Amino acid sequence: MANHNTDSTLSSFVSTHGESLALHDWPLSAGRPIRGVGLLVHGLGEHVGRSGPVAARLTQWGFSV
Repeated sequence: MANHNTDSTLSSFVSTHGESLALHDWPLSAGRPIRGVGLLVHGLGEHVGRSGPVAARLTQWGFSV
């Protein structure tokens, strides 16, 4: 498979209830057509670091995560 950009960006926002939430984004490389969008949500005891390999595969397939 071709090597595509799988770098993530981290941002955060404050919910209407005052809670700070973190968001990781794995965008597609510039100019690549978007096949779809994937949303990964982790559960209790999980962390976003485990989502990296799944996000990398999805971006290889043309999904923005």
